[in-house]
Amino acid sequence: MNKIGFSIKWKAVTFLSAILVFICTGIVVLYTFTLLNQAEERAANQSHQDDLAIAELLSDSHLQLQQIAVLIPNMSNIDQALNKNDKVSLESALQEHWQNLSLNLDLHYLHLFDKTGNDQGGYHTTYQIGDQVINLITEQVILSATDEQPVNFLICEIQCTLFVIEPFILNNGSRGVIAIGQSISSLATRFKLLTGRNLAILKAGKDIDNDRNLTDWGMSIWALNQFETLNPLIKKSMALLPEPNSTLLTTSSGTPYRIQKITQLHQNILGNPPVLLSLTNITNEKKDLSAAITNGIASGLGGLIFSELMLLLLIWRPTQRLHRLAAALPMLSEHKFDAVRRTINISKKSILTDELDLVEYKVLQLSDEFEVLQQEVQQHADQLEQQMSKQVEARQFMAKLLDTAPLIIVTQSSNGQVHTMNHWGRKMTSWLHRKPTLSQTDSFISLHRENSLPDDHIEKVQLLCRKELTIYQHEAQLHDRYGSLRYITWMHSLIEEQSGEQSILSIGMDLTDRMEAEQKLSWLASHDTLTGLHNRRDFQNHLNQALNNGRNGALLFIDVDRFKSINDTAGHGVGDQVLRKIARILQKNTRGTDFVARLGGDEFTILLPRVSKAEATKVMENMSERLNTEVSLSNGGRQHFSCSIGCAMYPQHGSKDEELLASADMAMYNAKQNGQGRWHLYDSTEAIIHRIKSDVSWQDKIRLAFNDDLFRLWFQPIINIDNHQICHYEVLLRLQMPDGEIIPPGDFIPVAERTGLIWDIDKWVLTQSMMHLAQHNQRHKDQQITLAVNISAPSIQSPDFISLFLSLCATYKIRPQQLIIEITETAFLEDFESAQKILRQLAKHGCKIALDDFGVGFSSFSYLKQMPLTYVKLDGSYIREIVNSPQEQTFVRCLTEMVKGFDMLTIGEFVETPQIMQTLQELGVRYAQGYLIGKPGPATEDQATITARLQNRKNSIENES
Repeated sequence: MNKIGFSIKWKAVTFLSAILVFICTGIVVLYTFTLLNQAEERAANQSHQDDLAIAELLSDSHLQLQQIAVLIPNMSNIDQALNKNDKVSLESALQEHWQNLSLNLDLHYLHLFDKTGNDQGGYHTTYQIGDQVINLITEQVILSATDEQPVNFLICEIQCTLFVIEPFILNNGSRGVIAIGQSISSLATRFKLLTGRNLAILKAGKDIDNDRNLTDWGMSIWALNQFETLNPLIKKSMALLPEPNSTLLTTSSGTPYRIQKITQLHQNILGNPPVLLSLTNITNEKKDLSAAITNGIASGLGGLIFSELMLLLLIWRPTQRLHRLAAALPMLSEHKFDAVRRTINISKKSILTDELDLVEYKVLQLSDEFEVLQQEVQQHADQLEQQMSKQVEARQFMAKLLDTAPLIIVTQSSNGQVHTMNHWGRKMTSWLHRKPTLSQTDSFISLHRENSLPDDHIEKVQLLCRKELTIYQHEAQLHDRYGSLRYITWMHSLIEEQSGEQSILSIGMDLTDRMEAEQKLSWLASHDTLTGLHNRRDFQNHLNQALNNGRNGALLFIDVDRFKSINDTAGHGVGDQVLRKIARILQKNTRGTDFVARLGGDEFTILLPRVSKAEATKVMENMSERLNTEVSLSNGGRQHFSCSIGCAMYPQHGSKDEELLASADMAMYNAKQNGQGRWHLYDSTEAIIHRIKSDVSWQDKIRLAFNDDLFRLWFQPIINIDNHQICHYEVLLRLQMPDGEIIPPGDFIPVAERTGLIWDIDKWVLTQSMMHLAQHNQRHKDQQITLAVNISAPSIQSPDFISLFLSLCATYKIRPQQLIIEITETAFLEDFESAQKILRQLAKHGCKIALDDFGVGFSSFSYLKQMPLTYVKLDGSYIREIVNSPQEQTFVRCLTEMVKGFDMLTIGEFVETPQIMQTLQELGVRYAQGYLIGKPGPATEDQATITARLQNRKNSIENES
């Protein structure tokens, strides 16, 4: 017998120990890394707190000086001296207060000036307020007197002094200016009391005390807590850094300090700016961090040792039994059956029977049976040889069949060990160069990407082996031999081999191409193909989610100035170039948490979560500046463009998506009124007044239209793409004002919906449409036409609509089959049940239903198949660029196939060129509507006119080519 070189026991212990060491090490490293990151975050928060503390302290000083500046001119004796313009009396009056103010409030400068900036008298400490500082003060006094506005600033020359210059008016109406200055030497002490940290104030230039000079930086220490202790630390920082900045240093006594530069003073500074440094003793912080890391390492080592001991105890006895089995099995081939029974002693029955007990029992049973079977072996040898020959032939046939099938076919044991894999499966996976019969180390789980199998995979396989489950199906992911990720759907079933043992037959089908197509379709459904930004549908979903979360933020509405002019003069290609550049600018200058979308045309939106009005204003300023730019043209020229930006805050300016969008749109409109490239923050008061005035004005125009018969019906033809025959006409409403101006419905329909006039408008349109049909039927009895009438959401949901429709049909003797009711998604989804009921009643009477603008805002395709639709109109945003956009073509093809599956017909809008119509025909779209076929007009064009127009357009294109 060959000796065992390295037993399975020690192999298992070594392998699992390595895994445990790796896991414990990873946990300790991750724990340490987390602690260090938390320490850095605390330091960053402290720096921000220091900035806020300094700003608050300077603001308090500024407020105190302003209060003093207001009080001094109004003191009786000073007021009288100023009224008399008596400088001697003024000096005497100020002398009464100067010493008190100088000692108690650390004032170093107090002077009063007339309205022209002439010094009327005052006091200052000459050794601390030099001539250069006085000149700077005089300039600011003249500026304040001229503008009649207060001025405050900080000067750090001989010392750091905070100045406030305040204009005043005396009782007799004469004007003047008071200037006072206060030393900020107490800032370090107040900062220490507020934050518990030390503060150093550095000013430019040398100090009389050489110990305070920082020569390498060209500065000196003007103020510092614990000067004797921290002065060497700052000089040590000077030796390490070229300029004052944040760092970590240790004092000579070994105390660690964190030095942080305070960057935001929030103060107007004249002359050389000071530098403020925050010095923090971080001894306890370092001790806590070191202790936490040490504890983490100790816990990891303890857990590793405990796990190793448990592993050894768990594996010791089973491996000893395996060793006995390994010694007994060779004895069977030597016919030493008694020795086998002595070696495998199962006299002691175990309470919990495991796989080893079963193996030992089977080995003993085999040894008993082997003595009997040995005599039968020879007589069955010939029969077995014949059977083996037949099995080989059958196996070869099946192997060839399985190897050529485009499936992964695997047989595996109940514990997941792969026995065989067909050639196609090995070719697709990384097991190409392995044999069809695989080794014991090849498992079904190792074939897949980590964590891609279902969590209950092993449990389901066991149910399959116990015949409690007939078929087990699931999806998983694996890498092919080229490293690409493949999506596989597996189907497992239980089979019995000739030996009687049970195996699992697993058949995998590659679904990668289908998954990629679904992902591509999903991207196209949520993104704008021209710019790559999110589209209106995805934006509305994201906006509703943000509003439902109850958090605050801002919505920016961006519109390109003179975009129609750019398209008309430079061409649509340049217009598209402008839109793409705007998209790049918006993506580059927004945060990762911001949501940028293109609503359509030249309209863009940015959703800014968790920002204040001030932050939103800064974003608008930045965007307005960056969007005032140009694009390069192919002919070497340049096209300038700018954008108008409107901003609305949520939830203050709207808690619903439509309300918030309307607020942002109104703000953008106000920005446009101020000129090109402007921005505007929504003002609810201004917006309400504007909206009320606008609504009142439009109500008057609508009532005028009813009284003076100003409404007009226009018609646009819709043709069959295959034979160019007219299918029907869409009825379009126009308002013709007395001066001849034609107003589109988008300007007054929203007002009508808000004010309750929409029912009257819809009733008028439906009545006039039926009158037109009746007149046409009477003139052309053999050439009857069909009209598509747009009906608003409130009207279609009205319980009176059905009775109105049927009564009009009876009055004008119109068959319902001659009418198509065209609705939008909003009309259907606002009240799904009632709208569906009304539409089904209309369809029952023979009226056809059309869904407008499909593909942009539809909430769920599952609603589509429940609607009694005949026509589905694809939104024009997918049609305009479809000739040059493979993505748009893919999306339209998928939508068309899906609509056909529901037994509905598709209509493409905005068909403006023969190339667009040809592309739609290739994609399976049935009908077309657009300027190529005919523009909207007051009359219904006949078939001959439309046919001639299409032929002329075709001839002109051929002549140009």
